Amino acid sequence: MLLLLAIVAMALATFPAVLAGANWNVAHAEIGPATDVPKPGTVVVADTADDRVRVFHPGGAHAFDLGSRGTSAGEFTAPEGVTISAGGLIAVADTGNHRIQVFHPNGTFAHAFGSYGTAVGQFVSPAAVAFSPQGDLIAVADTGNHRVYIFHVDGTPAFVFGSQGIAAGEFSTPKGVAITRDLLIVVADTGNDRIQVLEPDGTPVFEFGSRGSTNGQFAAPHSVDLSRAGDRIVVADTGNHRIQVFDYVGRAQHHATYQ
Repeated sequence: MLLLLAIVAMALATFPAVLAGANWNVAHAEIGPATDVPKPGTVVVADTADDRVRVFHPGGAHAFDLGSRGTSAGEFTAPEGVTISAGGLIAVADTGNHRIQVFHPNGTFAHAFGSYGTAVGQFVSPAAVAFSPQGDLIAVADTGNHRVYIFHVDGTPAFVFGSQGIAAGEFSTPKGVAITRDLLIVVADTGNDRIQVLEPDGTPVFEFGSRGSTNGQFAAPHSVDLSRAGDRIVVADTGNHRIQVFDYVGRAQHHATYQ
């Protein structure tokens, strides 16, 4: 991902998740919410090229690493997404192994779900994962299948929606996902150069963005998240080498406004 590290560093100081730079061999980083265990502000990074997840204390001191290259529990192949629950659970999009792995706050393996395929509960190169604010749901961008899943934390599917296309509720290689405080699903519809906002069952609510480089336009956005307060949508506009921030009021607003 070719976002400038200087921009990422500034964004990390304010927002819970951004896309990090290629010089770090990183696909995604997330800062834990105030209720995280063991410390608020813990930073968790999907170190994609090194097949591991790195955990840092607030301020940047290294805490511990998770994983190495492999297919066993606790091992990864090119993980691209990571998220932290309100209770400190760490979920990883183990992209090359076509599964999601979940770890306890101290880094010990909890459980995994998913395998390669197109059936319900299977993935093709999932690139992003996100906990709901309450920590009871996990959203997954099933990138290669052009769809989005909502799972219970134990890996039981709750909803799956989307297929390849350009209509509302359809996707092209979605690579980012987030869940708002009012439980709407925000998707970085990467191949369609837009952000879609949907109900948990996949019903479209609104969308914004188109191909371009002006404010509010995107070029292959690879990541999306909410500010800590939940009032802003933060987008990694990968092809334009920038981060864009949009005001978000909530479900009743039905749009997001460029800040």
